[in-house]
Amino acid sequence: MINQLLHLARPHMMPLGLSLVCRILNQLGTIAILVVAGQYAQHLFLEQPVSIWPQLLWPLLWIGIGKAICRYIEQLSGHNAAFRIQEDLRNQVYWRLEQQAPDNIHDLSTGDLTARVVSDIERIEVFYAHTIVPVLSALVVSLLVTAYGYWLVGSVAIVLCLLLLVVGGVLPAWHLSRNGKLGQEIRSQFGQLNTVLTDVVSGFNEIQNWSAMAFFQRKVTKQGRVLQRLHNALAVRNGIKDALTDLSIASGFIAMIVLAWWQGESLSLTALCLYAGAFGPVLALTRTFEDLPQTFPACRRVLAILEAEPSTELSEGNRVPATIHSDALLSIEDLSHRFGATTGWLFEDLSLELSAGTHLVIQGQSGSGKTSLLRYLAGIYLSDTSPLRFKGEAVTRLNREAAWQQISYVPQQSVIFPASLRYNLSLGGHYSDEKLMHALKLVCLDTMYLALADGLDTELGLNGTRLSGGEAQRVALARAWLRDTPVYLLDEAFSALDKQTERVIRLRLSQDWQYKLVVEVAHQPQGLSSQCQRWLMKEGQLTVLSQ
Repeated sequence: MINQLLHLARPHMMPLGLSLVCRILNQLGTIAILVVAGQYAQHLFLEQPVSIWPQLLWPLLWIGIGKAICRYIEQLSGHNAAFRIQEDLRNQVYWRLEQQAPDNIHDLSTGDLTARVVSDIERIEVFYAHTIVPVLSALVVSLLVTAYGYWLVGSVAIVLCLLLLVVGGVLPAWHLSRNGKLGQEIRSQFGQLNTVLTDVVSGFNEIQNWSAMAFFQRKVTKQGRVLQRLHNALAVRNGIKDALTDLSIASGFIAMIVLAWWQGESLSLTALCLYAGAFGPVLALTRTFEDLPQTFPACRRVLAILEAEPSTELSEGNRVPATIHSDALLSIEDLSHRFGATTGWLFEDLSLELSAGTHLVIQGQSGSGKTSLLRYLAGIYLSDTSPLRFKGEAVTRLNREAAWQQISYVPQQSVIFPASLRYNLSLGGHYSDEKLMHALKLVCLDTMYLALADGLDTELGLNGTRLSGGEAQRVALARAWLRDTPVYLLDEAFSALDKQTERVIRLRLSQDWQYKLVVEVAHQPQGLSSQCQRWLMKEGQLTVLSQ
């Protein structure tokens, strides 16, 4: 895992290196302030002649200015690199999720995914900004201080070297290994708490209607108590680590004095100030190691997304030709599908050739495989032996995004984002207000639009609370129409509409879609044209109902 994290940092080594140099200079400056002050105080105790400006104030002033500059550059370059790495990592995670969807994310809850791509990635910043540079700087400063201490007080500095090793290496490593599982449990429980909260938000109306708020409140409270107990346990262990650190430093101080006395040497005030300042870098490091028990599990949770391979993708061996000659717009040959190796086939050896100008309606009982077939036709599911072909070219994970530019898929549950009506219609596309208004008119939403206070800029609320189920479906249909693609795949896209509205919308859309390929799943479609083909999905096979 460490190697993977360091690999992500390679493009940002220059700012990280600058941060390291500045941190080393800053920490050496801190020690130098103590040494200069100690040396000046020692001259005063020995009643030696001293001059306050050249021997104390000017050195402290210049060291302080240098420390301020180094501190600023260290923070700026280090955090800039860390945030850029976060941005790169977040982009990789988002793209990886898109590549894996829905194969490897259907078992993950929305709350846990949110925790991974937001909170866990934020914690990775600790590794780059507060771990790599502090560890290296503590190592370099400790070596330099030990060497200077040996020159100053001789073999007594060996005690200082050993104490720096114990406080900056042995104790933090022991603390990290001891709390690894505890940190993993905290991150996992945090993801579960996020899951409960997102469930409450997404189903708020149902929870209120069923008077189930108390039930979910108990779940949140229980999850919060588990998290609090784990955080308390980690705090106790952090306290034990801090106590052992302070005990080691005090013991080392006594050991240095005893060793100097036994060897008949005297410790100068300068040497004692050097000893006191030497622990600054390693003590800062021990604070960093308090976060690592949660940082490393967070890293593993994020990297698990990057490492997972989609389970339904075209193999690199390409057991089927990449391109074949075909007059069909979409085609699939001998497609089989089932959920898991232990379940029966939902459908088997299914073949389709669909051309432009075709309107196909697939009917059948719930669970017969209609939606799964539509997802294959949309390129959401991919088969390694029976790939979807768009104009004869096999759709793979590598070219799927290009295929999606030619396919509009309207799922069963219309997704309405907590944003404006304009945003929900365009989804990143650029359309004029006239175009958006025409789309609303096609799906019989022009009356609703006139009642909106802010028109296209009206916020639709969380989960589209400003819309009814039928209005949400019509927004999804208008969104699909705006894309103007050769292929339209509709999964129960009219199920929440009354019969008359469905007939009107079908008639209006059919005029624009007569030369498109339209495949839809519907239980009781209304207002179908005479050219529409109706097929039945039953026992894994498609049969023609009427044409």
